[in-house]
Parts: sequence; structure tokens; C-alpha cells
Amino acid sequence: MEKDLLKGKTVWVTRPVKQAGALAKLIEQAGGQAFILPVIDIVPNEITGQAIQLIQNLDHYQKVIFLSSNAVEYGLNLMGQYWPQWPIGIQWWAVGKATAGAMRYLGVEAQIPSHGYNSEGLLEMAALTQVRGQKILIVRGESGRNLLPDTLLTRGAELAFLEVYKRIPSQPSRAQIQQLTSLVENEQLNSVIVTSIEALENVMALSLTNGLVIRNIPLIVISQRIAAAASNLGFDTIQVVGSGENNEIVAGMI
Repeated sequence: MEKDLLKGKTVWVTRPVKQAGALAKLIEQAGGQAFILPVIDIVPNEITGQAIQLIQNLDHYQKVIFLSSNAVEYGLNLMGQYWPQWPIGIQWWAVGKATAGAMRYLGVEAQIPSHGYNSEGLLEMAALTQVRGQKILIVRGESGRNLLPDTLLTRGAELAFLEVYKRIPSQPSRAQIQQLTSLVENEQLNSVIVTSIEALENVMALSLTNGLVIRNIPLIVISQRIAAAASNLGFDTIQVVGSGENNEIVAGMI
């Protein structure tokens, strides 16, 4: 990472608190100042009998796909309580490097897309194009994108879902709101990082609630889909970086 890439710039990191720290550290290593104010909190779901049954039947699936590091934290850890040794014959998949790293820490080696660490990248992988008749378990949060499951269904896969967490809007403290207000009103906030449409909507709601104008502040997003939503909301400057991986987010900021 180039040491002075972000020298003199203050960047609002909107990721959930557990994911914000690593990104903030890279921003600071690049010479910038990270302002951490999450707009989404991650809350584990109640574990139902249906979820336990899915886990107990883990060996029935040919492929298991984890769509986030949060899915690993709340899903793979739970699976480990029922499977002291992982069943053989499963292909494990992760949406990106961070998710795969979290899985590796728990003893599972996962395949990842060769590029574009997202659902689109997964769907381009050869092993996920020929899935007719295969049973696939997708581990994710509630209200996830439908592109991956819809496409796998059209390719003939039999899907099951283990939804282990949900996203709720964060409730910033008064001190955080005061700091954000100061940065915006004094034109000291140089960019905002947003990694989902839900986060984008929460950023807008937070700014409008507090009378802040942020549409003129450069927005860093991780997909054209988010960029299109931001454009519709009236943002002036939108930069799309390579993926949601922290290194690529920071390297793509100029």
C-alpha cells in the first residue's frame, strides 16, 4: 500500500463495527484519517429447529457457499458444534478473500472467485455453472441479494438457506453525530465508503435526519449496482473500486 496515497484525507468508514477496524487501519497506513461511524449493525439470528436440521444434514450437500465473513462467524462456528470433523466430499466456497480467510481460521479451505469478489464472480466459476441436480447450501444474512440463488436455481441446483444474522440500522451516539456534523460542515470529510445499497440508504437517512448535505462528497462504492443507486440519489462524484476487499478499496481510492 502506497504510504501517502491518502495523505491529508479523512474517510468515513460506514462498515459494521467488526469489519470497520481492518479497513480503517489500511486507510491510516496509506496516510489518511479514518472516521468510523457504522451505519449497519450485525445481529445474530435466533437458531431455530429448522436451522439445526440443516446443519445436521450438512453431509447431504455437494457445495456450501458462505456469502460474508459474518456468515462464517455465526454459521461456520455453529456448524462446528455439530460437526467436530467436517464431512468429506463437500466443496466449500467463499465470496471473497476475507470470507475465505475467516473459514481457514476455523479449519475449512474454501474456493473463491478468481476476480470480482461478489455473487457475479462466483457465478462465473466453472464449478458453479454445471450444478444441475446438486444440493447447495447458502449461508448468509437475512434479505441477501437474490442474484446468486436465482441463477443457481435456473442452472438446476437444489438450494437451501441458512440465514444466521440480520442487518439493522446503527444508532450512532451523540458524540459521533457531532463529529460527523463538524467534518461535513467544515468541509473536512473527503470521501465516504459504502459497500451495499442498504448502507447507502442508511447514510442518506442519517444525513437527512441531521440536516447534513453529503451528496457533494465523493462516494467510494464496490459495484456498478451501488453506483447506479447512488447516482439516482443525486451524488455528484462516485468512484467504483475493484471489490469489497479492504486492500482493493484503499488501493482504488484516488
